[in-house]
Amino acid sequence: RLATRELLEISAMRRWSDACVLVVGGCYVDEIHTVEQFPHEDGSVRSADEPPILRRGGNAATTAVVLAQLLPHTIKPRWIGALPPTRNDPRVDIALDDFRKHAVDASLREEVLTGEMPTAIIIKSRSTGSRTIISSRRGMRELDVDHHFRAHLPRVSAPSWAHLEGRHFESVMEMTSILRDCEQSSLWKISVEIESPTRVNVDQATRMSSTANVVFVASDWVRHHGGAFLSKFNEQLNNPDSLVPAFL
Repeated sequence: RLATRELLEISAMRRWSDACVLVVGGCYVDEIHTVEQFPHEDGSVRSADEPPILRRGGNAATTAVVLAQLLPHTIKPRWIGALPPTRNDPRVDIALDDFRKHAVDASLREEVLTGEMPTAIIIKSRSTGSRTIISSRRGMRELDVDHHFRAHLPRVSAPSWAHLEGRHFESVMEMTSILRDCEQSSLWKISVEIESPTRVNVDQATRMSSTANVVFVASDWVRHHGGAFLSKFNEQLNNPDSLVPAFL
């Protein structure tokens, strides 16, 4: 999901054998059902997938796996986020096994004793090709930035790239502040992903983008907020003291 230009820039890090891409955000287990036609309200339909397909999902987790397949082996993708211990929820192994299969290091994850493995129910319609997603955190909180992210950041070698899923505005702002203030801040590049139109408003997106080198904006978010956001971004362009990111 990173553009070719940015991938090449990361690849330039290959002269440092311990460089990595740190991806921060959600990891889910997807439960996939294929139906001939999406059901009407109050209707019922039988899934063609028996049993349903279970696989690792989540934006940040998927980004880490894709990067593991695109980047040279000298650059290590690492994922960090909150998950329950495997002893509490065996579905965690679906995600961890997929990380191991693709050589994504998930050793920095935070194990949270309350809550279950976040899950997404995906309904795929054969007749239209549509894909409907119902997701739930299942009581799992977001990553503890102050006590976990800050504490484990020294274990990540620089130069590195941090990609932050824009799930929670306050958390993203806190993480970018930690990265900008760390001893090796000049060796970090930061990208932020803005996806949910209901979770991130224009003011929040503008503030997050001001802290990043690269911003990824989902098409759904642009359809909802594009005009107002571009107006705010133009104000940033006219401010010589602001960091002007690349938008993709």
